[in-house]
Amino acid sequence: MTFLQPSFQGLSPVDRSVLAFQSFAASLEYLEIVFRHHRHHDLSIRMVTQTVDEFFQHAEAEAILDQCAIKQFHRLDGMDSRWADEFGLNSAQMHFVQGAVPGSEKTGYSEAFVGIDGDWRGIEVRAMEQEKRVIDFDPKEQSRGELPGMGSGAEMIE
Repeated sequence: MTFLQPSFQGLSPVDRSVLAFQSFAASLEYLEIVFRHHRHHDLSIRMVTQTVDEFFQHAEAEAILDQCAIKQFHRLDGMDSRWADEFGLNSAQMHFVQGAVPGSEKTGYSEAFVGIDGDWRGIEVRAMEQEKRVIDFDPKEQSRGELPGMGSGAEMIE
């Protein structure tokens, strides 16, 4: 599950949000403040978790979620009727999330279910060419300088 806001000038990812919650109890209040005020500073924050129930173990999660205009689910086996109700999904939408196609080289995409202010749509997520170079990067056979945006004459990533 990914929670995100529209991107303006900056992007501030928070990967494994569950770890942030577990490791920094005092920072929960700080995260809530950041989420309430990020738009004033042209930031886009992404909260990423693999399990919905772990995210909602903390009271601050609801306040943080309320600040997210855009929500995106990839395949999520843990999506049940309780969580579907929490996000306002009907049965068909819940089943889409449960059975979304995970990404693979064969399909060339993964499926996701995106909600913008409560309006939900299924989408295909495809990696851009520079993203593919990062995904396929093999540190045993390549140097970091070969990654997009790294090394001399670094390419701009737009």
